[in-house]
Amino acid sequence: MNGQMIVESLENDVRREVRRAYYADGLCDIVYGLGILLASVMALGEMSAMMYLPVLFVTCALPAAKKRWVQPRVGYVKPGRPTRTRLALVAALTALLLAGVLITVLFGRGGQSPLLQGANRAIEWTMSHFGLLIGLLLGAVMIWNGQELGLRRLIGYGGAMALAGMLCERRALGARLPVRLAAPELPGALFFAPLGLAMLGIGVALFARFLRTHPVRRMGV
Repeated sequence: MNGQMIVESLENDVRREVRRAYYADGLCDIVYGLGILLASVMALGEMSAMMYLPVLFVTCALPAAKKRWVQPRVGYVKPGRPTRTRLALVAALTALLLAGVLITVLFGRGGQSPLLQGANRAIEWTMSHFGLLIGLLLGAVMIWNGQELGLRRLIGYGGAMALAGMLCERRALGARLPVRLAAPELPGALFFAPLGLAMLGIGVALFARFLRTHPVRRMGV
């Protein structure tokens, strides 16, 4: 039993170090920072119908950047298969999101069923507090990840995301801004934009250091 516990502890330590190394090069900071900036610009430009683009950018750009600049220098570790619990959670969240979209598109706000009316009210409430919800959710995930890996900058990012989300609810602050915005909720995007810039700047510094300390390993002829 003790031997098995030692092996499991070593495996957990290895997984933790691999996850820490994933954030060491700064590319996550760069790509996520750019994604936040892109989402902020789209919100300010009232391009809510295209808000999936920042998610698509992060999903595609980060693996491509890792493959282009990181793997030739430090190699590649294939992550383990996700647990059934995580797969079930992702599937449930995806199904819930799709159901909300379908209800909104097919039935609109005029649905006669109490269930549909309740779903529409829930969707409207979620969208009206989207900045708060996304800030708290992503902030909590970032803080948990930072504590788990011992990375203080992730904890800082998470706290900043949660704060930006809460500031999104202070819509009266929009009246004090030096610019005129079309909708009262749009000033919330301005609270996320500085966070994106900070992440981008920190990521660039980390990535530059990574490139200096990890030259490309070339095989001898």
